[in-house]
Amino acid sequence: MPKPILDPQTKALIKVGFVQRIDLLFVFLIASTFCTYAFHCVFGDITFVYSLAYSVVVLTFLALWMIVLAFRTMWFVVQVMADMKTLPSDAAKLALRFSQGGSK
Repeated sequence: MPKPILDPQTKALIKVGFVQRIDLLFVFLIASTFCTYAFHCVFGDITFVYSLAYSVVVLTFLALWMIVLAFRTMWFVVQVMADMKTLPSDAAKLALRFSQGGSK
């Protein structure tokens, strides 16, 4: 079975954990809600109340997903800021080791 072809940026995001299984769960929940709504429209008697209920459910799932994405983005920003602040000391340690004859 061939693997899907992903661009390097998507591969990098998956590797660092920016795309996680909970994202797939939210995509599945939103898609299943839309499918249920479509079947209800085709095979049932859809009313304004049902349309409003489906809209509320989808908007709730989207809001929860956005909260998860916002916290994940905040976490990555904090990690990047911490890496940037520790970069000079790590570079200094590396230069000191190199100047003392170490290879690492």
